[in-house]
Amino acid sequence: MGKLLEKKSKLKEGEMIQLCFDEAFKIMFGNSEHIEILTMLLSKIFKVDYELLDGKVEIKPLKAPLKKIGEKKCERDVVVSIKHDDIYNIILEVNVKKRFYQTIIDRNLYYTFQTAGHTLIEKETYDKIPYTFLINFNTFFVNQAKRNVFEEFLIQDKYGMVLSDKYKIFNINIEECYNLWYHNNYQGMFESYEEDLMLLCASLMVKEEEDFRKILKMIQMKPEIKELMEGVTRQMSHDEELVTEYKTWKNENERINASIINEERKEAHEEGYEEGLEKGSISAKKQIVLEMYNDKVSSELISRYTGLNFEEIDEIIKNS
Repeated sequence: MGKLLEKKSKLKEGEMIQLCFDEAFKIMFGNSEHIEILTMLLSKIFKVDYELLDGKVEIKPLKAPLKKIGEKKCERDVVVSIKHDDIYNIILEVNVKKRFYQTIIDRNLYYTFQTAGHTLIEKETYDKIPYTFLINFNTFFVNQAKRNVFEEFLIQDKYGMVLSDKYKIFNINIEECYNLWYHNNYQGMFESYEEDLMLLCASLMVKEEEDFRKILKMIQMKPEIKELMEGVTRQMSHDEELVTEYKTWKNENERINASIINEERKEAHEEGYEEGLEKGSISAKKQIVLEMYNDKVSSELISRYTGLNFEEIDEIIKNS
């Protein structure tokens, strides 16, 4: 029995813990002992040179878990302060649900206002709010209509008027970043900083050490930071307790995602997509691809239903 438990706590040869796993993300980007890694990530997000942030990034101690909104514990967030011309409070949050839920935004907003630690009093303006940025690394598009890899939101009133530029929310679809890297389908889409950020976000999703190293080689950063990231990854992969937690998290995620996929398949059946697929002809599949695309269904989901890869799907859409 002891040997069986020991075997379960190890990864396969060449496998790594995904950095989108909360604890792994926190170890990689929330550890003051190698704060250079976090500084590099923030430099890509805010499109500034690494040297401008070097020595100015501080990881803030985390408070006790908050239980008022949502099921995720605040202790798994990374909270940062940057001392530049002003003080910037930053929260980095990983959301790996396969589908967008409003409760995710509600929970994250709650955490962010708690971190800002400021409540407006009568006659104060929104300029009194300290700079507070929430950075979400998601596996879904928040705005399904526009489907941008990088999204930025400002706080607005009910009429759409921006109340302050001191409070921003950044949403990054890390699964889409991974798809773009995996299919080598991102050339010319991004500026230099954005491309580096896209590749960094793709690295959060990889499961193989070889893929992780391939991505790091493509990112413009100091060689010593790349070595640090590889070293942290190797260290995590040999931490048996962490590996056990990761496997539990991974299995639970797969179970939840399978349930979501079944639900989506039911919706697809109700929309008539499944009926077309059962005919099995190429022309029928093409028609289904176009129908799902026009209904703003993701390429990933189209691929699941039709069995076509991303290149085939793109070809059908381009030639329609």
